[in-house]
Amino acid sequence: MRLKLLSLLVVSSLTALSLIDVSASSNKLIVIYDSGNTKPIDLYLPKSIKKPKPSNQKALPLPFKLPIDTPSMSPGGLEAVDKKLPYLNQPFFLIGADTFSKQWLVDRLADLKAINAVGYVVEVKTLEELKTLTQLADGIRLAPVSGEFFAQQLGIRHYPVLISNQGWEQ
Repeated sequence: MRLKLLSLLVVSSLTALSLIDVSASSNKLIVIYDSGNTKPIDLYLPKSIKKPKPSNQKALPLPFKLPIDTPSMSPGGLEAVDKKLPYLNQPFFLIGADTFSKQWLVDRLADLKAINAVGYVVEVKTLEELKTLTQLADGIRLAPVSGEFFAQQLGIRHYPVLISNQGWEQ
Protein backbone atom coordinates (compact mmCIF):
# COMPACT_ATOMS: atom_id res chain seq x y z
CA MET A 1 0.00 0.00 0.00
CA ARG A 2 2.80 2.40 0.91
CA LEU A 3 4.61 1.62 -2.30
CA LYS A 4 1.50 2.40 -4.39
CA LEU A 5 0.97 5.67 -2.53
CA LEU A 6 4.60 6.66 -2.99
CA SER A 7 4.59 5.86 -6.72
CA LEU A 8 1.31 7.77 -7.16
CA LEU A 9 2.86 10.77 -5.41
CA VAL A 10 5.96 10.65 -7.64
CA VAL A 11 3.86 10.36 -10.82
CA SER A 12 1.63 13.26 -9.80
CA SER A 13 4.67 15.41 -8.95
CA LEU A 14 6.27 14.69 -12.31
CA THR A 15 3.00 15.49 -14.07
CA ALA A 16 2.74 18.82 -12.24
CA LEU A 17 6.33 19.68 -13.15
CA SER A 18 5.72 18.89 -16.80
CA LEU A 19 2.82 21.35 -16.90
CA ILE A 20 5.01 24.30 -15.90
CA ASP A 21 5.62 26.63 -18.81
CA VAL A 22 9.39 26.63 -19.32
CA SER A 23 9.21 29.69 -21.59
CA ALA A 24 7.84 31.75 -18.67
CA SER A 25 11.18 31.56 -16.89
CA SER A 26 12.86 33.65 -19.58
CA ASN A 27 10.37 36.52 -19.21
CA LYS A 28 11.21 39.59 -17.12
CA LEU A 29 9.64 39.98 -13.73
CA ILE A 30 6.58 42.17 -13.51
CA VAL A 31 6.31 44.32 -10.39
CA ILE A 32 2.76 44.09 -9.09
CA TYR A 33 3.24 46.28 -6.00
CA ASP A 34 6.16 48.32 -4.66
CA SER A 35 5.85 49.71 -1.12
CA GLY A 36 8.79 52.09 -1.58
CA ASN A 37 10.81 50.24 1.04
CA THR A 38 12.85 48.32 -1.50
CA LYS A 39 16.38 47.48 -0.39
CA PRO A 40 19.33 47.13 -2.77
CA ILE A 41 20.31 43.54 -3.48
CA ASP A 42 23.97 44.35 -2.74
CA LEU A 43 23.23 43.94 0.98
CA TYR A 44 22.51 40.26 0.43
CA LEU A 45 25.29 39.39 -2.03
CA PRO A 46 28.68 38.00 -1.00
CA LYS A 47 31.46 40.60 -0.94
CA SER A 48 33.16 38.95 -3.92
CA ILE A 49 30.16 39.76 -6.11
CA LYS A 50 29.63 43.31 -4.88
CA LYS A 51 30.79 46.13 -7.08
CA PRO A 52 33.74 48.15 -5.76
CA LYS A 53 32.77 51.45 -4.19
CA PRO A 54 33.91 54.62 -5.94
CA SER A 55 37.02 56.11 -4.37
CA ASN A 56 35.39 59.50 -3.87
CA GLN A 57 33.22 58.21 -0.99
CA LYS A 58 33.98 59.41 2.54
CA ALA A 59 35.90 57.09 4.86
CA LEU A 60 33.94 55.26 7.54
CA PRO A 61 33.94 56.92 10.95
CA LEU A 62 36.31 55.48 13.52
CA PRO A 63 34.79 53.41 16.35
CA PHE A 64 36.69 55.60 18.85
CA LYS A 65 37.42 59.29 19.31
CA LEU A 66 40.90 60.70 19.33
CA PRO A 67 42.77 61.86 21.28
CA ILE A 68 42.84 59.12 23.90
CA ASP A 69 44.02 60.49 27.21
CA THR A 70 44.71 58.92 30.61
CA PRO A 71 45.49 61.77 33.01
CA SER A 72 46.39 59.52 35.96
CA MET A 73 49.03 57.60 33.98
CA SER A 74 52.26 58.65 32.33
CA PRO A 75 55.23 57.01 30.60
CA GLY A 76 57.81 55.79 33.08
CA GLY A 77 59.36 52.91 34.92
CA LEU A 78 57.57 50.71 37.41
CA GLU A 79 58.43 47.81 39.64
CA ALA A 80 57.10 44.34 38.94
CA VAL A 81 54.23 43.28 41.19
CA ASP A 82 53.39 39.65 41.91
CA LYS A 83 49.64 39.64 42.39
CA LYS A 84 47.35 36.78 41.51
CA LEU A 85 44.60 37.86 39.13
CA PRO A 86 42.81 34.52 38.58
CA TYR A 87 39.94 36.11 36.63
CA LEU A 88 42.30 37.38 33.96
CA ASN A 89 42.24 34.88 31.08
CA GLN A 90 44.35 36.75 28.54
CA PRO A 91 47.44 38.87 29.18
CA PHE A 92 47.31 42.48 27.98
CA PHE A 93 49.58 45.47 27.93
CA LEU A 94 49.17 49.23 28.19
CA ILE A 95 51.22 51.55 26.02
CA GLY A 96 51.24 55.10 24.76
CA ALA A 97 52.51 56.73 21.59
CA ASP A 98 55.62 58.03 23.37
CA THR A 99 59.16 56.97 22.49
CA PHE A 100 59.59 54.85 25.64
CA SER A 101 56.42 52.83 24.86
CA LYS A 102 57.40 52.34 21.23
CA GLN A 103 60.84 51.02 22.17
CA TRP A 104 59.29 48.75 24.83
CA LEU A 105 56.87 47.36 22.24
CA VAL A 106 59.68 46.62 19.78
CA ASP A 107 61.85 45.02 22.50
CA ARG A 108 59.03 42.83 23.90
CA LEU A 109 57.28 42.02 20.60
CA ALA A 110 58.31 38.35 20.43
CA ASP A 111 57.27 37.74 24.06
CA LEU A 112 53.93 39.52 23.59
CA LYS A 113 53.16 37.44 20.51
CA ALA A 114 54.16 34.22 22.27
CA ILE A 115 51.65 34.80 25.08
CA ASN A 116 48.98 36.16 22.71
CA ALA A 117 48.74 39.48 24.55
CA VAL A 118 46.34 42.23 23.52
CA GLY A 119 47.39 45.87 23.64
CA TYR A 120 45.52 48.90 24.92
CA VAL A 121 46.78 52.27 23.76
CA VAL A 122 46.07 54.57 26.71
CA GLU A 123 47.67 57.74 25.33
CA VAL A 124 47.52 58.67 21.66
CA LYS A 125 46.73 61.99 20.01
CA THR A 126 46.47 61.38 16.28
CA LEU A 127 45.50 58.65 13.86
CA GLU A 128 49.04 58.72 12.44
CA GLU A 129 50.48 57.90 15.88
CA LEU A 130 48.04 55.01 16.21
CA LYS A 131 48.97 53.72 12.75
CA THR A 132 52.65 53.84 13.71
CA LEU A 133 51.96 51.79 16.84
CA THR A 134 49.91 49.31 14.82
CA GLN A 135 52.80 48.84 12.41
CA LEU A 136 55.23 48.34 15.29
CA ALA A 137 52.84 45.80 16.87
CA ASP A 138 53.16 43.64 13.75
CA GLY A 139 49.81 41.87 13.99
CA ILE A 140 49.14 42.17 17.72
CA ARG A 141 45.67 43.61 18.31
CA LEU A 142 45.68 47.17 19.65
CA ALA A 143 42.68 49.06 20.96
CA PRO A 144 42.75 52.73 21.89
CA VAL A 145 41.08 53.13 25.31
CA SER A 146 41.49 55.26 28.40
CA GLY A 147 43.56 53.55 31.08
CA GLU A 148 41.74 55.24 34.00
CA PHE A 149 40.05 51.98 35.01
CA PHE A 150 43.39 50.16 35.27
CA ALA A 151 44.96 53.06 37.14
CA GLN A 152 42.14 53.09 39.69
CA GLN A 153 41.63 49.35 40.11
CA LEU A 154 45.27 48.23 40.07
CA GLY A 155 47.04 51.39 41.22
CA ILE A 156 49.20 51.47 38.10
CA ARG A 157 50.58 54.96 37.41
CA HIS A 158 53.00 54.30 34.55
CA TYR A 159 53.09 52.58 31.20
CA PRO A 160 54.21 50.58 29.25
CA VAL A 161 53.19 47.63 31.38
CA LEU A 162 52.32 43.98 30.80
CA ILE A 163 49.47 42.63 32.96
CA SER A 164 48.81 38.91 33.34
CA ASN A 165 47.13 36.63 35.86
CA GLN A 166 50.44 36.60 37.78
CA GLY A 167 50.64 40.38 38.24
CA TRP A 168 52.29 43.11 36.18
CA GLU A 169 55.74 43.98 34.98
CA GLN A 170 57.56 46.17 32.58
